[in-house]
Amino acid sequence: MSPVVAYSVLGALAALTVTGVGQEADAATTTIEGTDVNWKFSDSKGNSYSWSMPVVTYENTVVKSRDLVRDKINLQLDDSTIRTINFDGFVRMDFTKVIGGVYDNSYDNSDFIWEVWHIVSQLTVYDEDLHEYSEGRYALETLTRGGGDCEDLVILVADMLMSSPHTRGWTFEYVYMDADNPTDPQTMNHVILAVNDGEYIHYIEATGSPSWNYFPDGVTGWWFEVVPHTDILNFTGADLAGMDLSRKDLAGAILVGADLKDADLTGANLGGADLTGADLTGASLGEAYMRGADLSWASLAGAYVRETDLGDSIMFGADLSYADLTRSYLRGADLGGSILVGAYLNGADLGDSIMFGADLSSADLARTYLRGADLSHADLTGAYLRGADLSESFLTGADLREAILVGTRLSDAILLEADLRGARMYGADLDGALLAYADLRGADLRGAFLVRADLSGANLSGADLHKAITDHTTIMP
Repeated sequence: MSPVVAYSVLGALAALTVTGVGQEADAATTTIEGTDVNWKFSDSKGNSYSWSMPVVTYENTVVKSRDLVRDKINLQLDDSTIRTINFDGFVRMDFTKVIGGVYDNSYDNSDFIWEVWHIVSQLTVYDEDLHEYSEGRYALETLTRGGGDCEDLVILVADMLMSSPHTRGWTFEYVYMDADNPTDPQTMNHVILAVNDGEYIHYIEATGSPSWNYFPDGVTGWWFEVVPHTDILNFTGADLAGMDLSRKDLAGAILVGADLKDADLTGANLGGADLTGADLTGASLGEAYMRGADLSWASLAGAYVRETDLGDSIMFGADLSYADLTRSYLRGADLGGSILVGAYLNGADLGDSIMFGADLSSADLARTYLRGADLSHADLTGAYLRGADLSESFLTGADLREAILVGTRLSDAILLEADLRGARMYGADLDGALLAYADLRGADLRGAFLVRADLSGANLSGADLHKAITDHTTIMP
C-alpha cells in the first residue's frame, strides 16, 4: 500500500492530509485549512502535539530550501575519494513550539531521543538518493511530505532534538558510512546521526529500519558537526566547483578562499560578498550583481563576466587574465595591481576606477569608458584601446608601447613620463593632455588633436605628426 500524498507547495488552500502507512490517522498528519498549514503527531505514550504556520510562510521556507547552497565534500577512502554534499544550514530548529512537550513527557534524555526517533520512524515514504547530487530538505518539508531519504530523515531528527533548550550542550554529528560494513567501510551509501548527550553516544538510524540505535560496536565513517541555519552565509574554503548557483541570493555571503571553479553564478546576487582569495577560474558570472563585493586576490582567469555589475567592488591583486568583462559595470572599482592580460573589456564602464599598476597588456579595451580612471604605472603594452574614453584619466608612468589608441579620447589626461613608443594614436584626441617627458619615439600621431597639449621634454624622435593639430601645443626639447 502506498502512502497518501496530496500536498503541493503551490497548491490551493483546500484541506488535505498526508499520513504515513501503518500509523494511526492522528500519528503524523499535515493538513492545510484556510490560510494555515497544520501539523500533528503523537509519541509512543499516546500524547499528541500540534501547531500551525501560515501557508505563505511555509511556502517561502520550501523555496528557500531549493536555493540553499550545497557545499561539496570529499570523503577519503584508502586510495579513492568519494564526493558528496554536506547539510550545513538545513537544521532550522522549527519544532520549538512542541518539542518541549515531548521532552517533558519523556523519562530521561535517552527516552526523549527514542521518542523523537519513534515519531520520525512513522514516516514511510523513502527515496534512496544519497550521492553527489542529493537534494537535502528542511525538516518541515520532510514531515509534510510524509518521509524522505536517509539524509532528509537525519536532518528531521537533528532539527527536532536541537529545537529543545535541554539539548544545548549536546553534540550532534552527521555520520557518513557504509551501512553494509559499519566498522570497515568499503564505500559510502548511508548517513546516520550521532548524538552525545554527555553520558552516552547514540547512533540514530533515522530510516527506522532495523532499529533506532542499531550499531552497538560503533561506526567507522566520516563525522561532521551539524551546523544549523544562520542568516550569515559562510562558505569559507567551501568546495563549490562546477555548482549551479545561478540566480541564487548570496548577498553578503562569506566565500573567502572558496573553490568556485567553473561554477554557474549567472544572475546571482553577490552584492557585498567577501570572495577574497576565491577561485572563480572559468566561472560564469554574466549579469550577476556584485556591487561592493571583495574579490581581492581572487582568480577569475577565463571567467565569463559579461554585463555584470561590479561597481565599487574591490579586486585588488585579482587575476582576471583572459576574462570576458564585455559591457560590465566597474565604475569606482579598485583593480590596483590586478592582472587583466588579454582580458575583454569592450564597452565596459571603468570610470573613476583604480587600476594603479594593473597588468592590461594585450587587453581589449575598445570603446571602454575610462574617464577619470587611475592607470598610473599600468602595463598597457599592446592593448587595444580604439575608441576608448580616457579623458581626465591618470596614466603617469604607464607602459603603452605598441598600444592601439586610434580615435581614443585622451583629453586632459595625465600621461606624464608615459611610454608610448610605437603606439598607434591616429586621430586621437589629446586636447589639453599632459605628455611631459613621455617617450613617443616612433609613435603614430597622424591627425591627432594636440591642441593645448603639453609635450615638454617629450621624446618625439621618429614620431609621425603628419596633419596633427598642434595649436597652442607646448613642445620643448
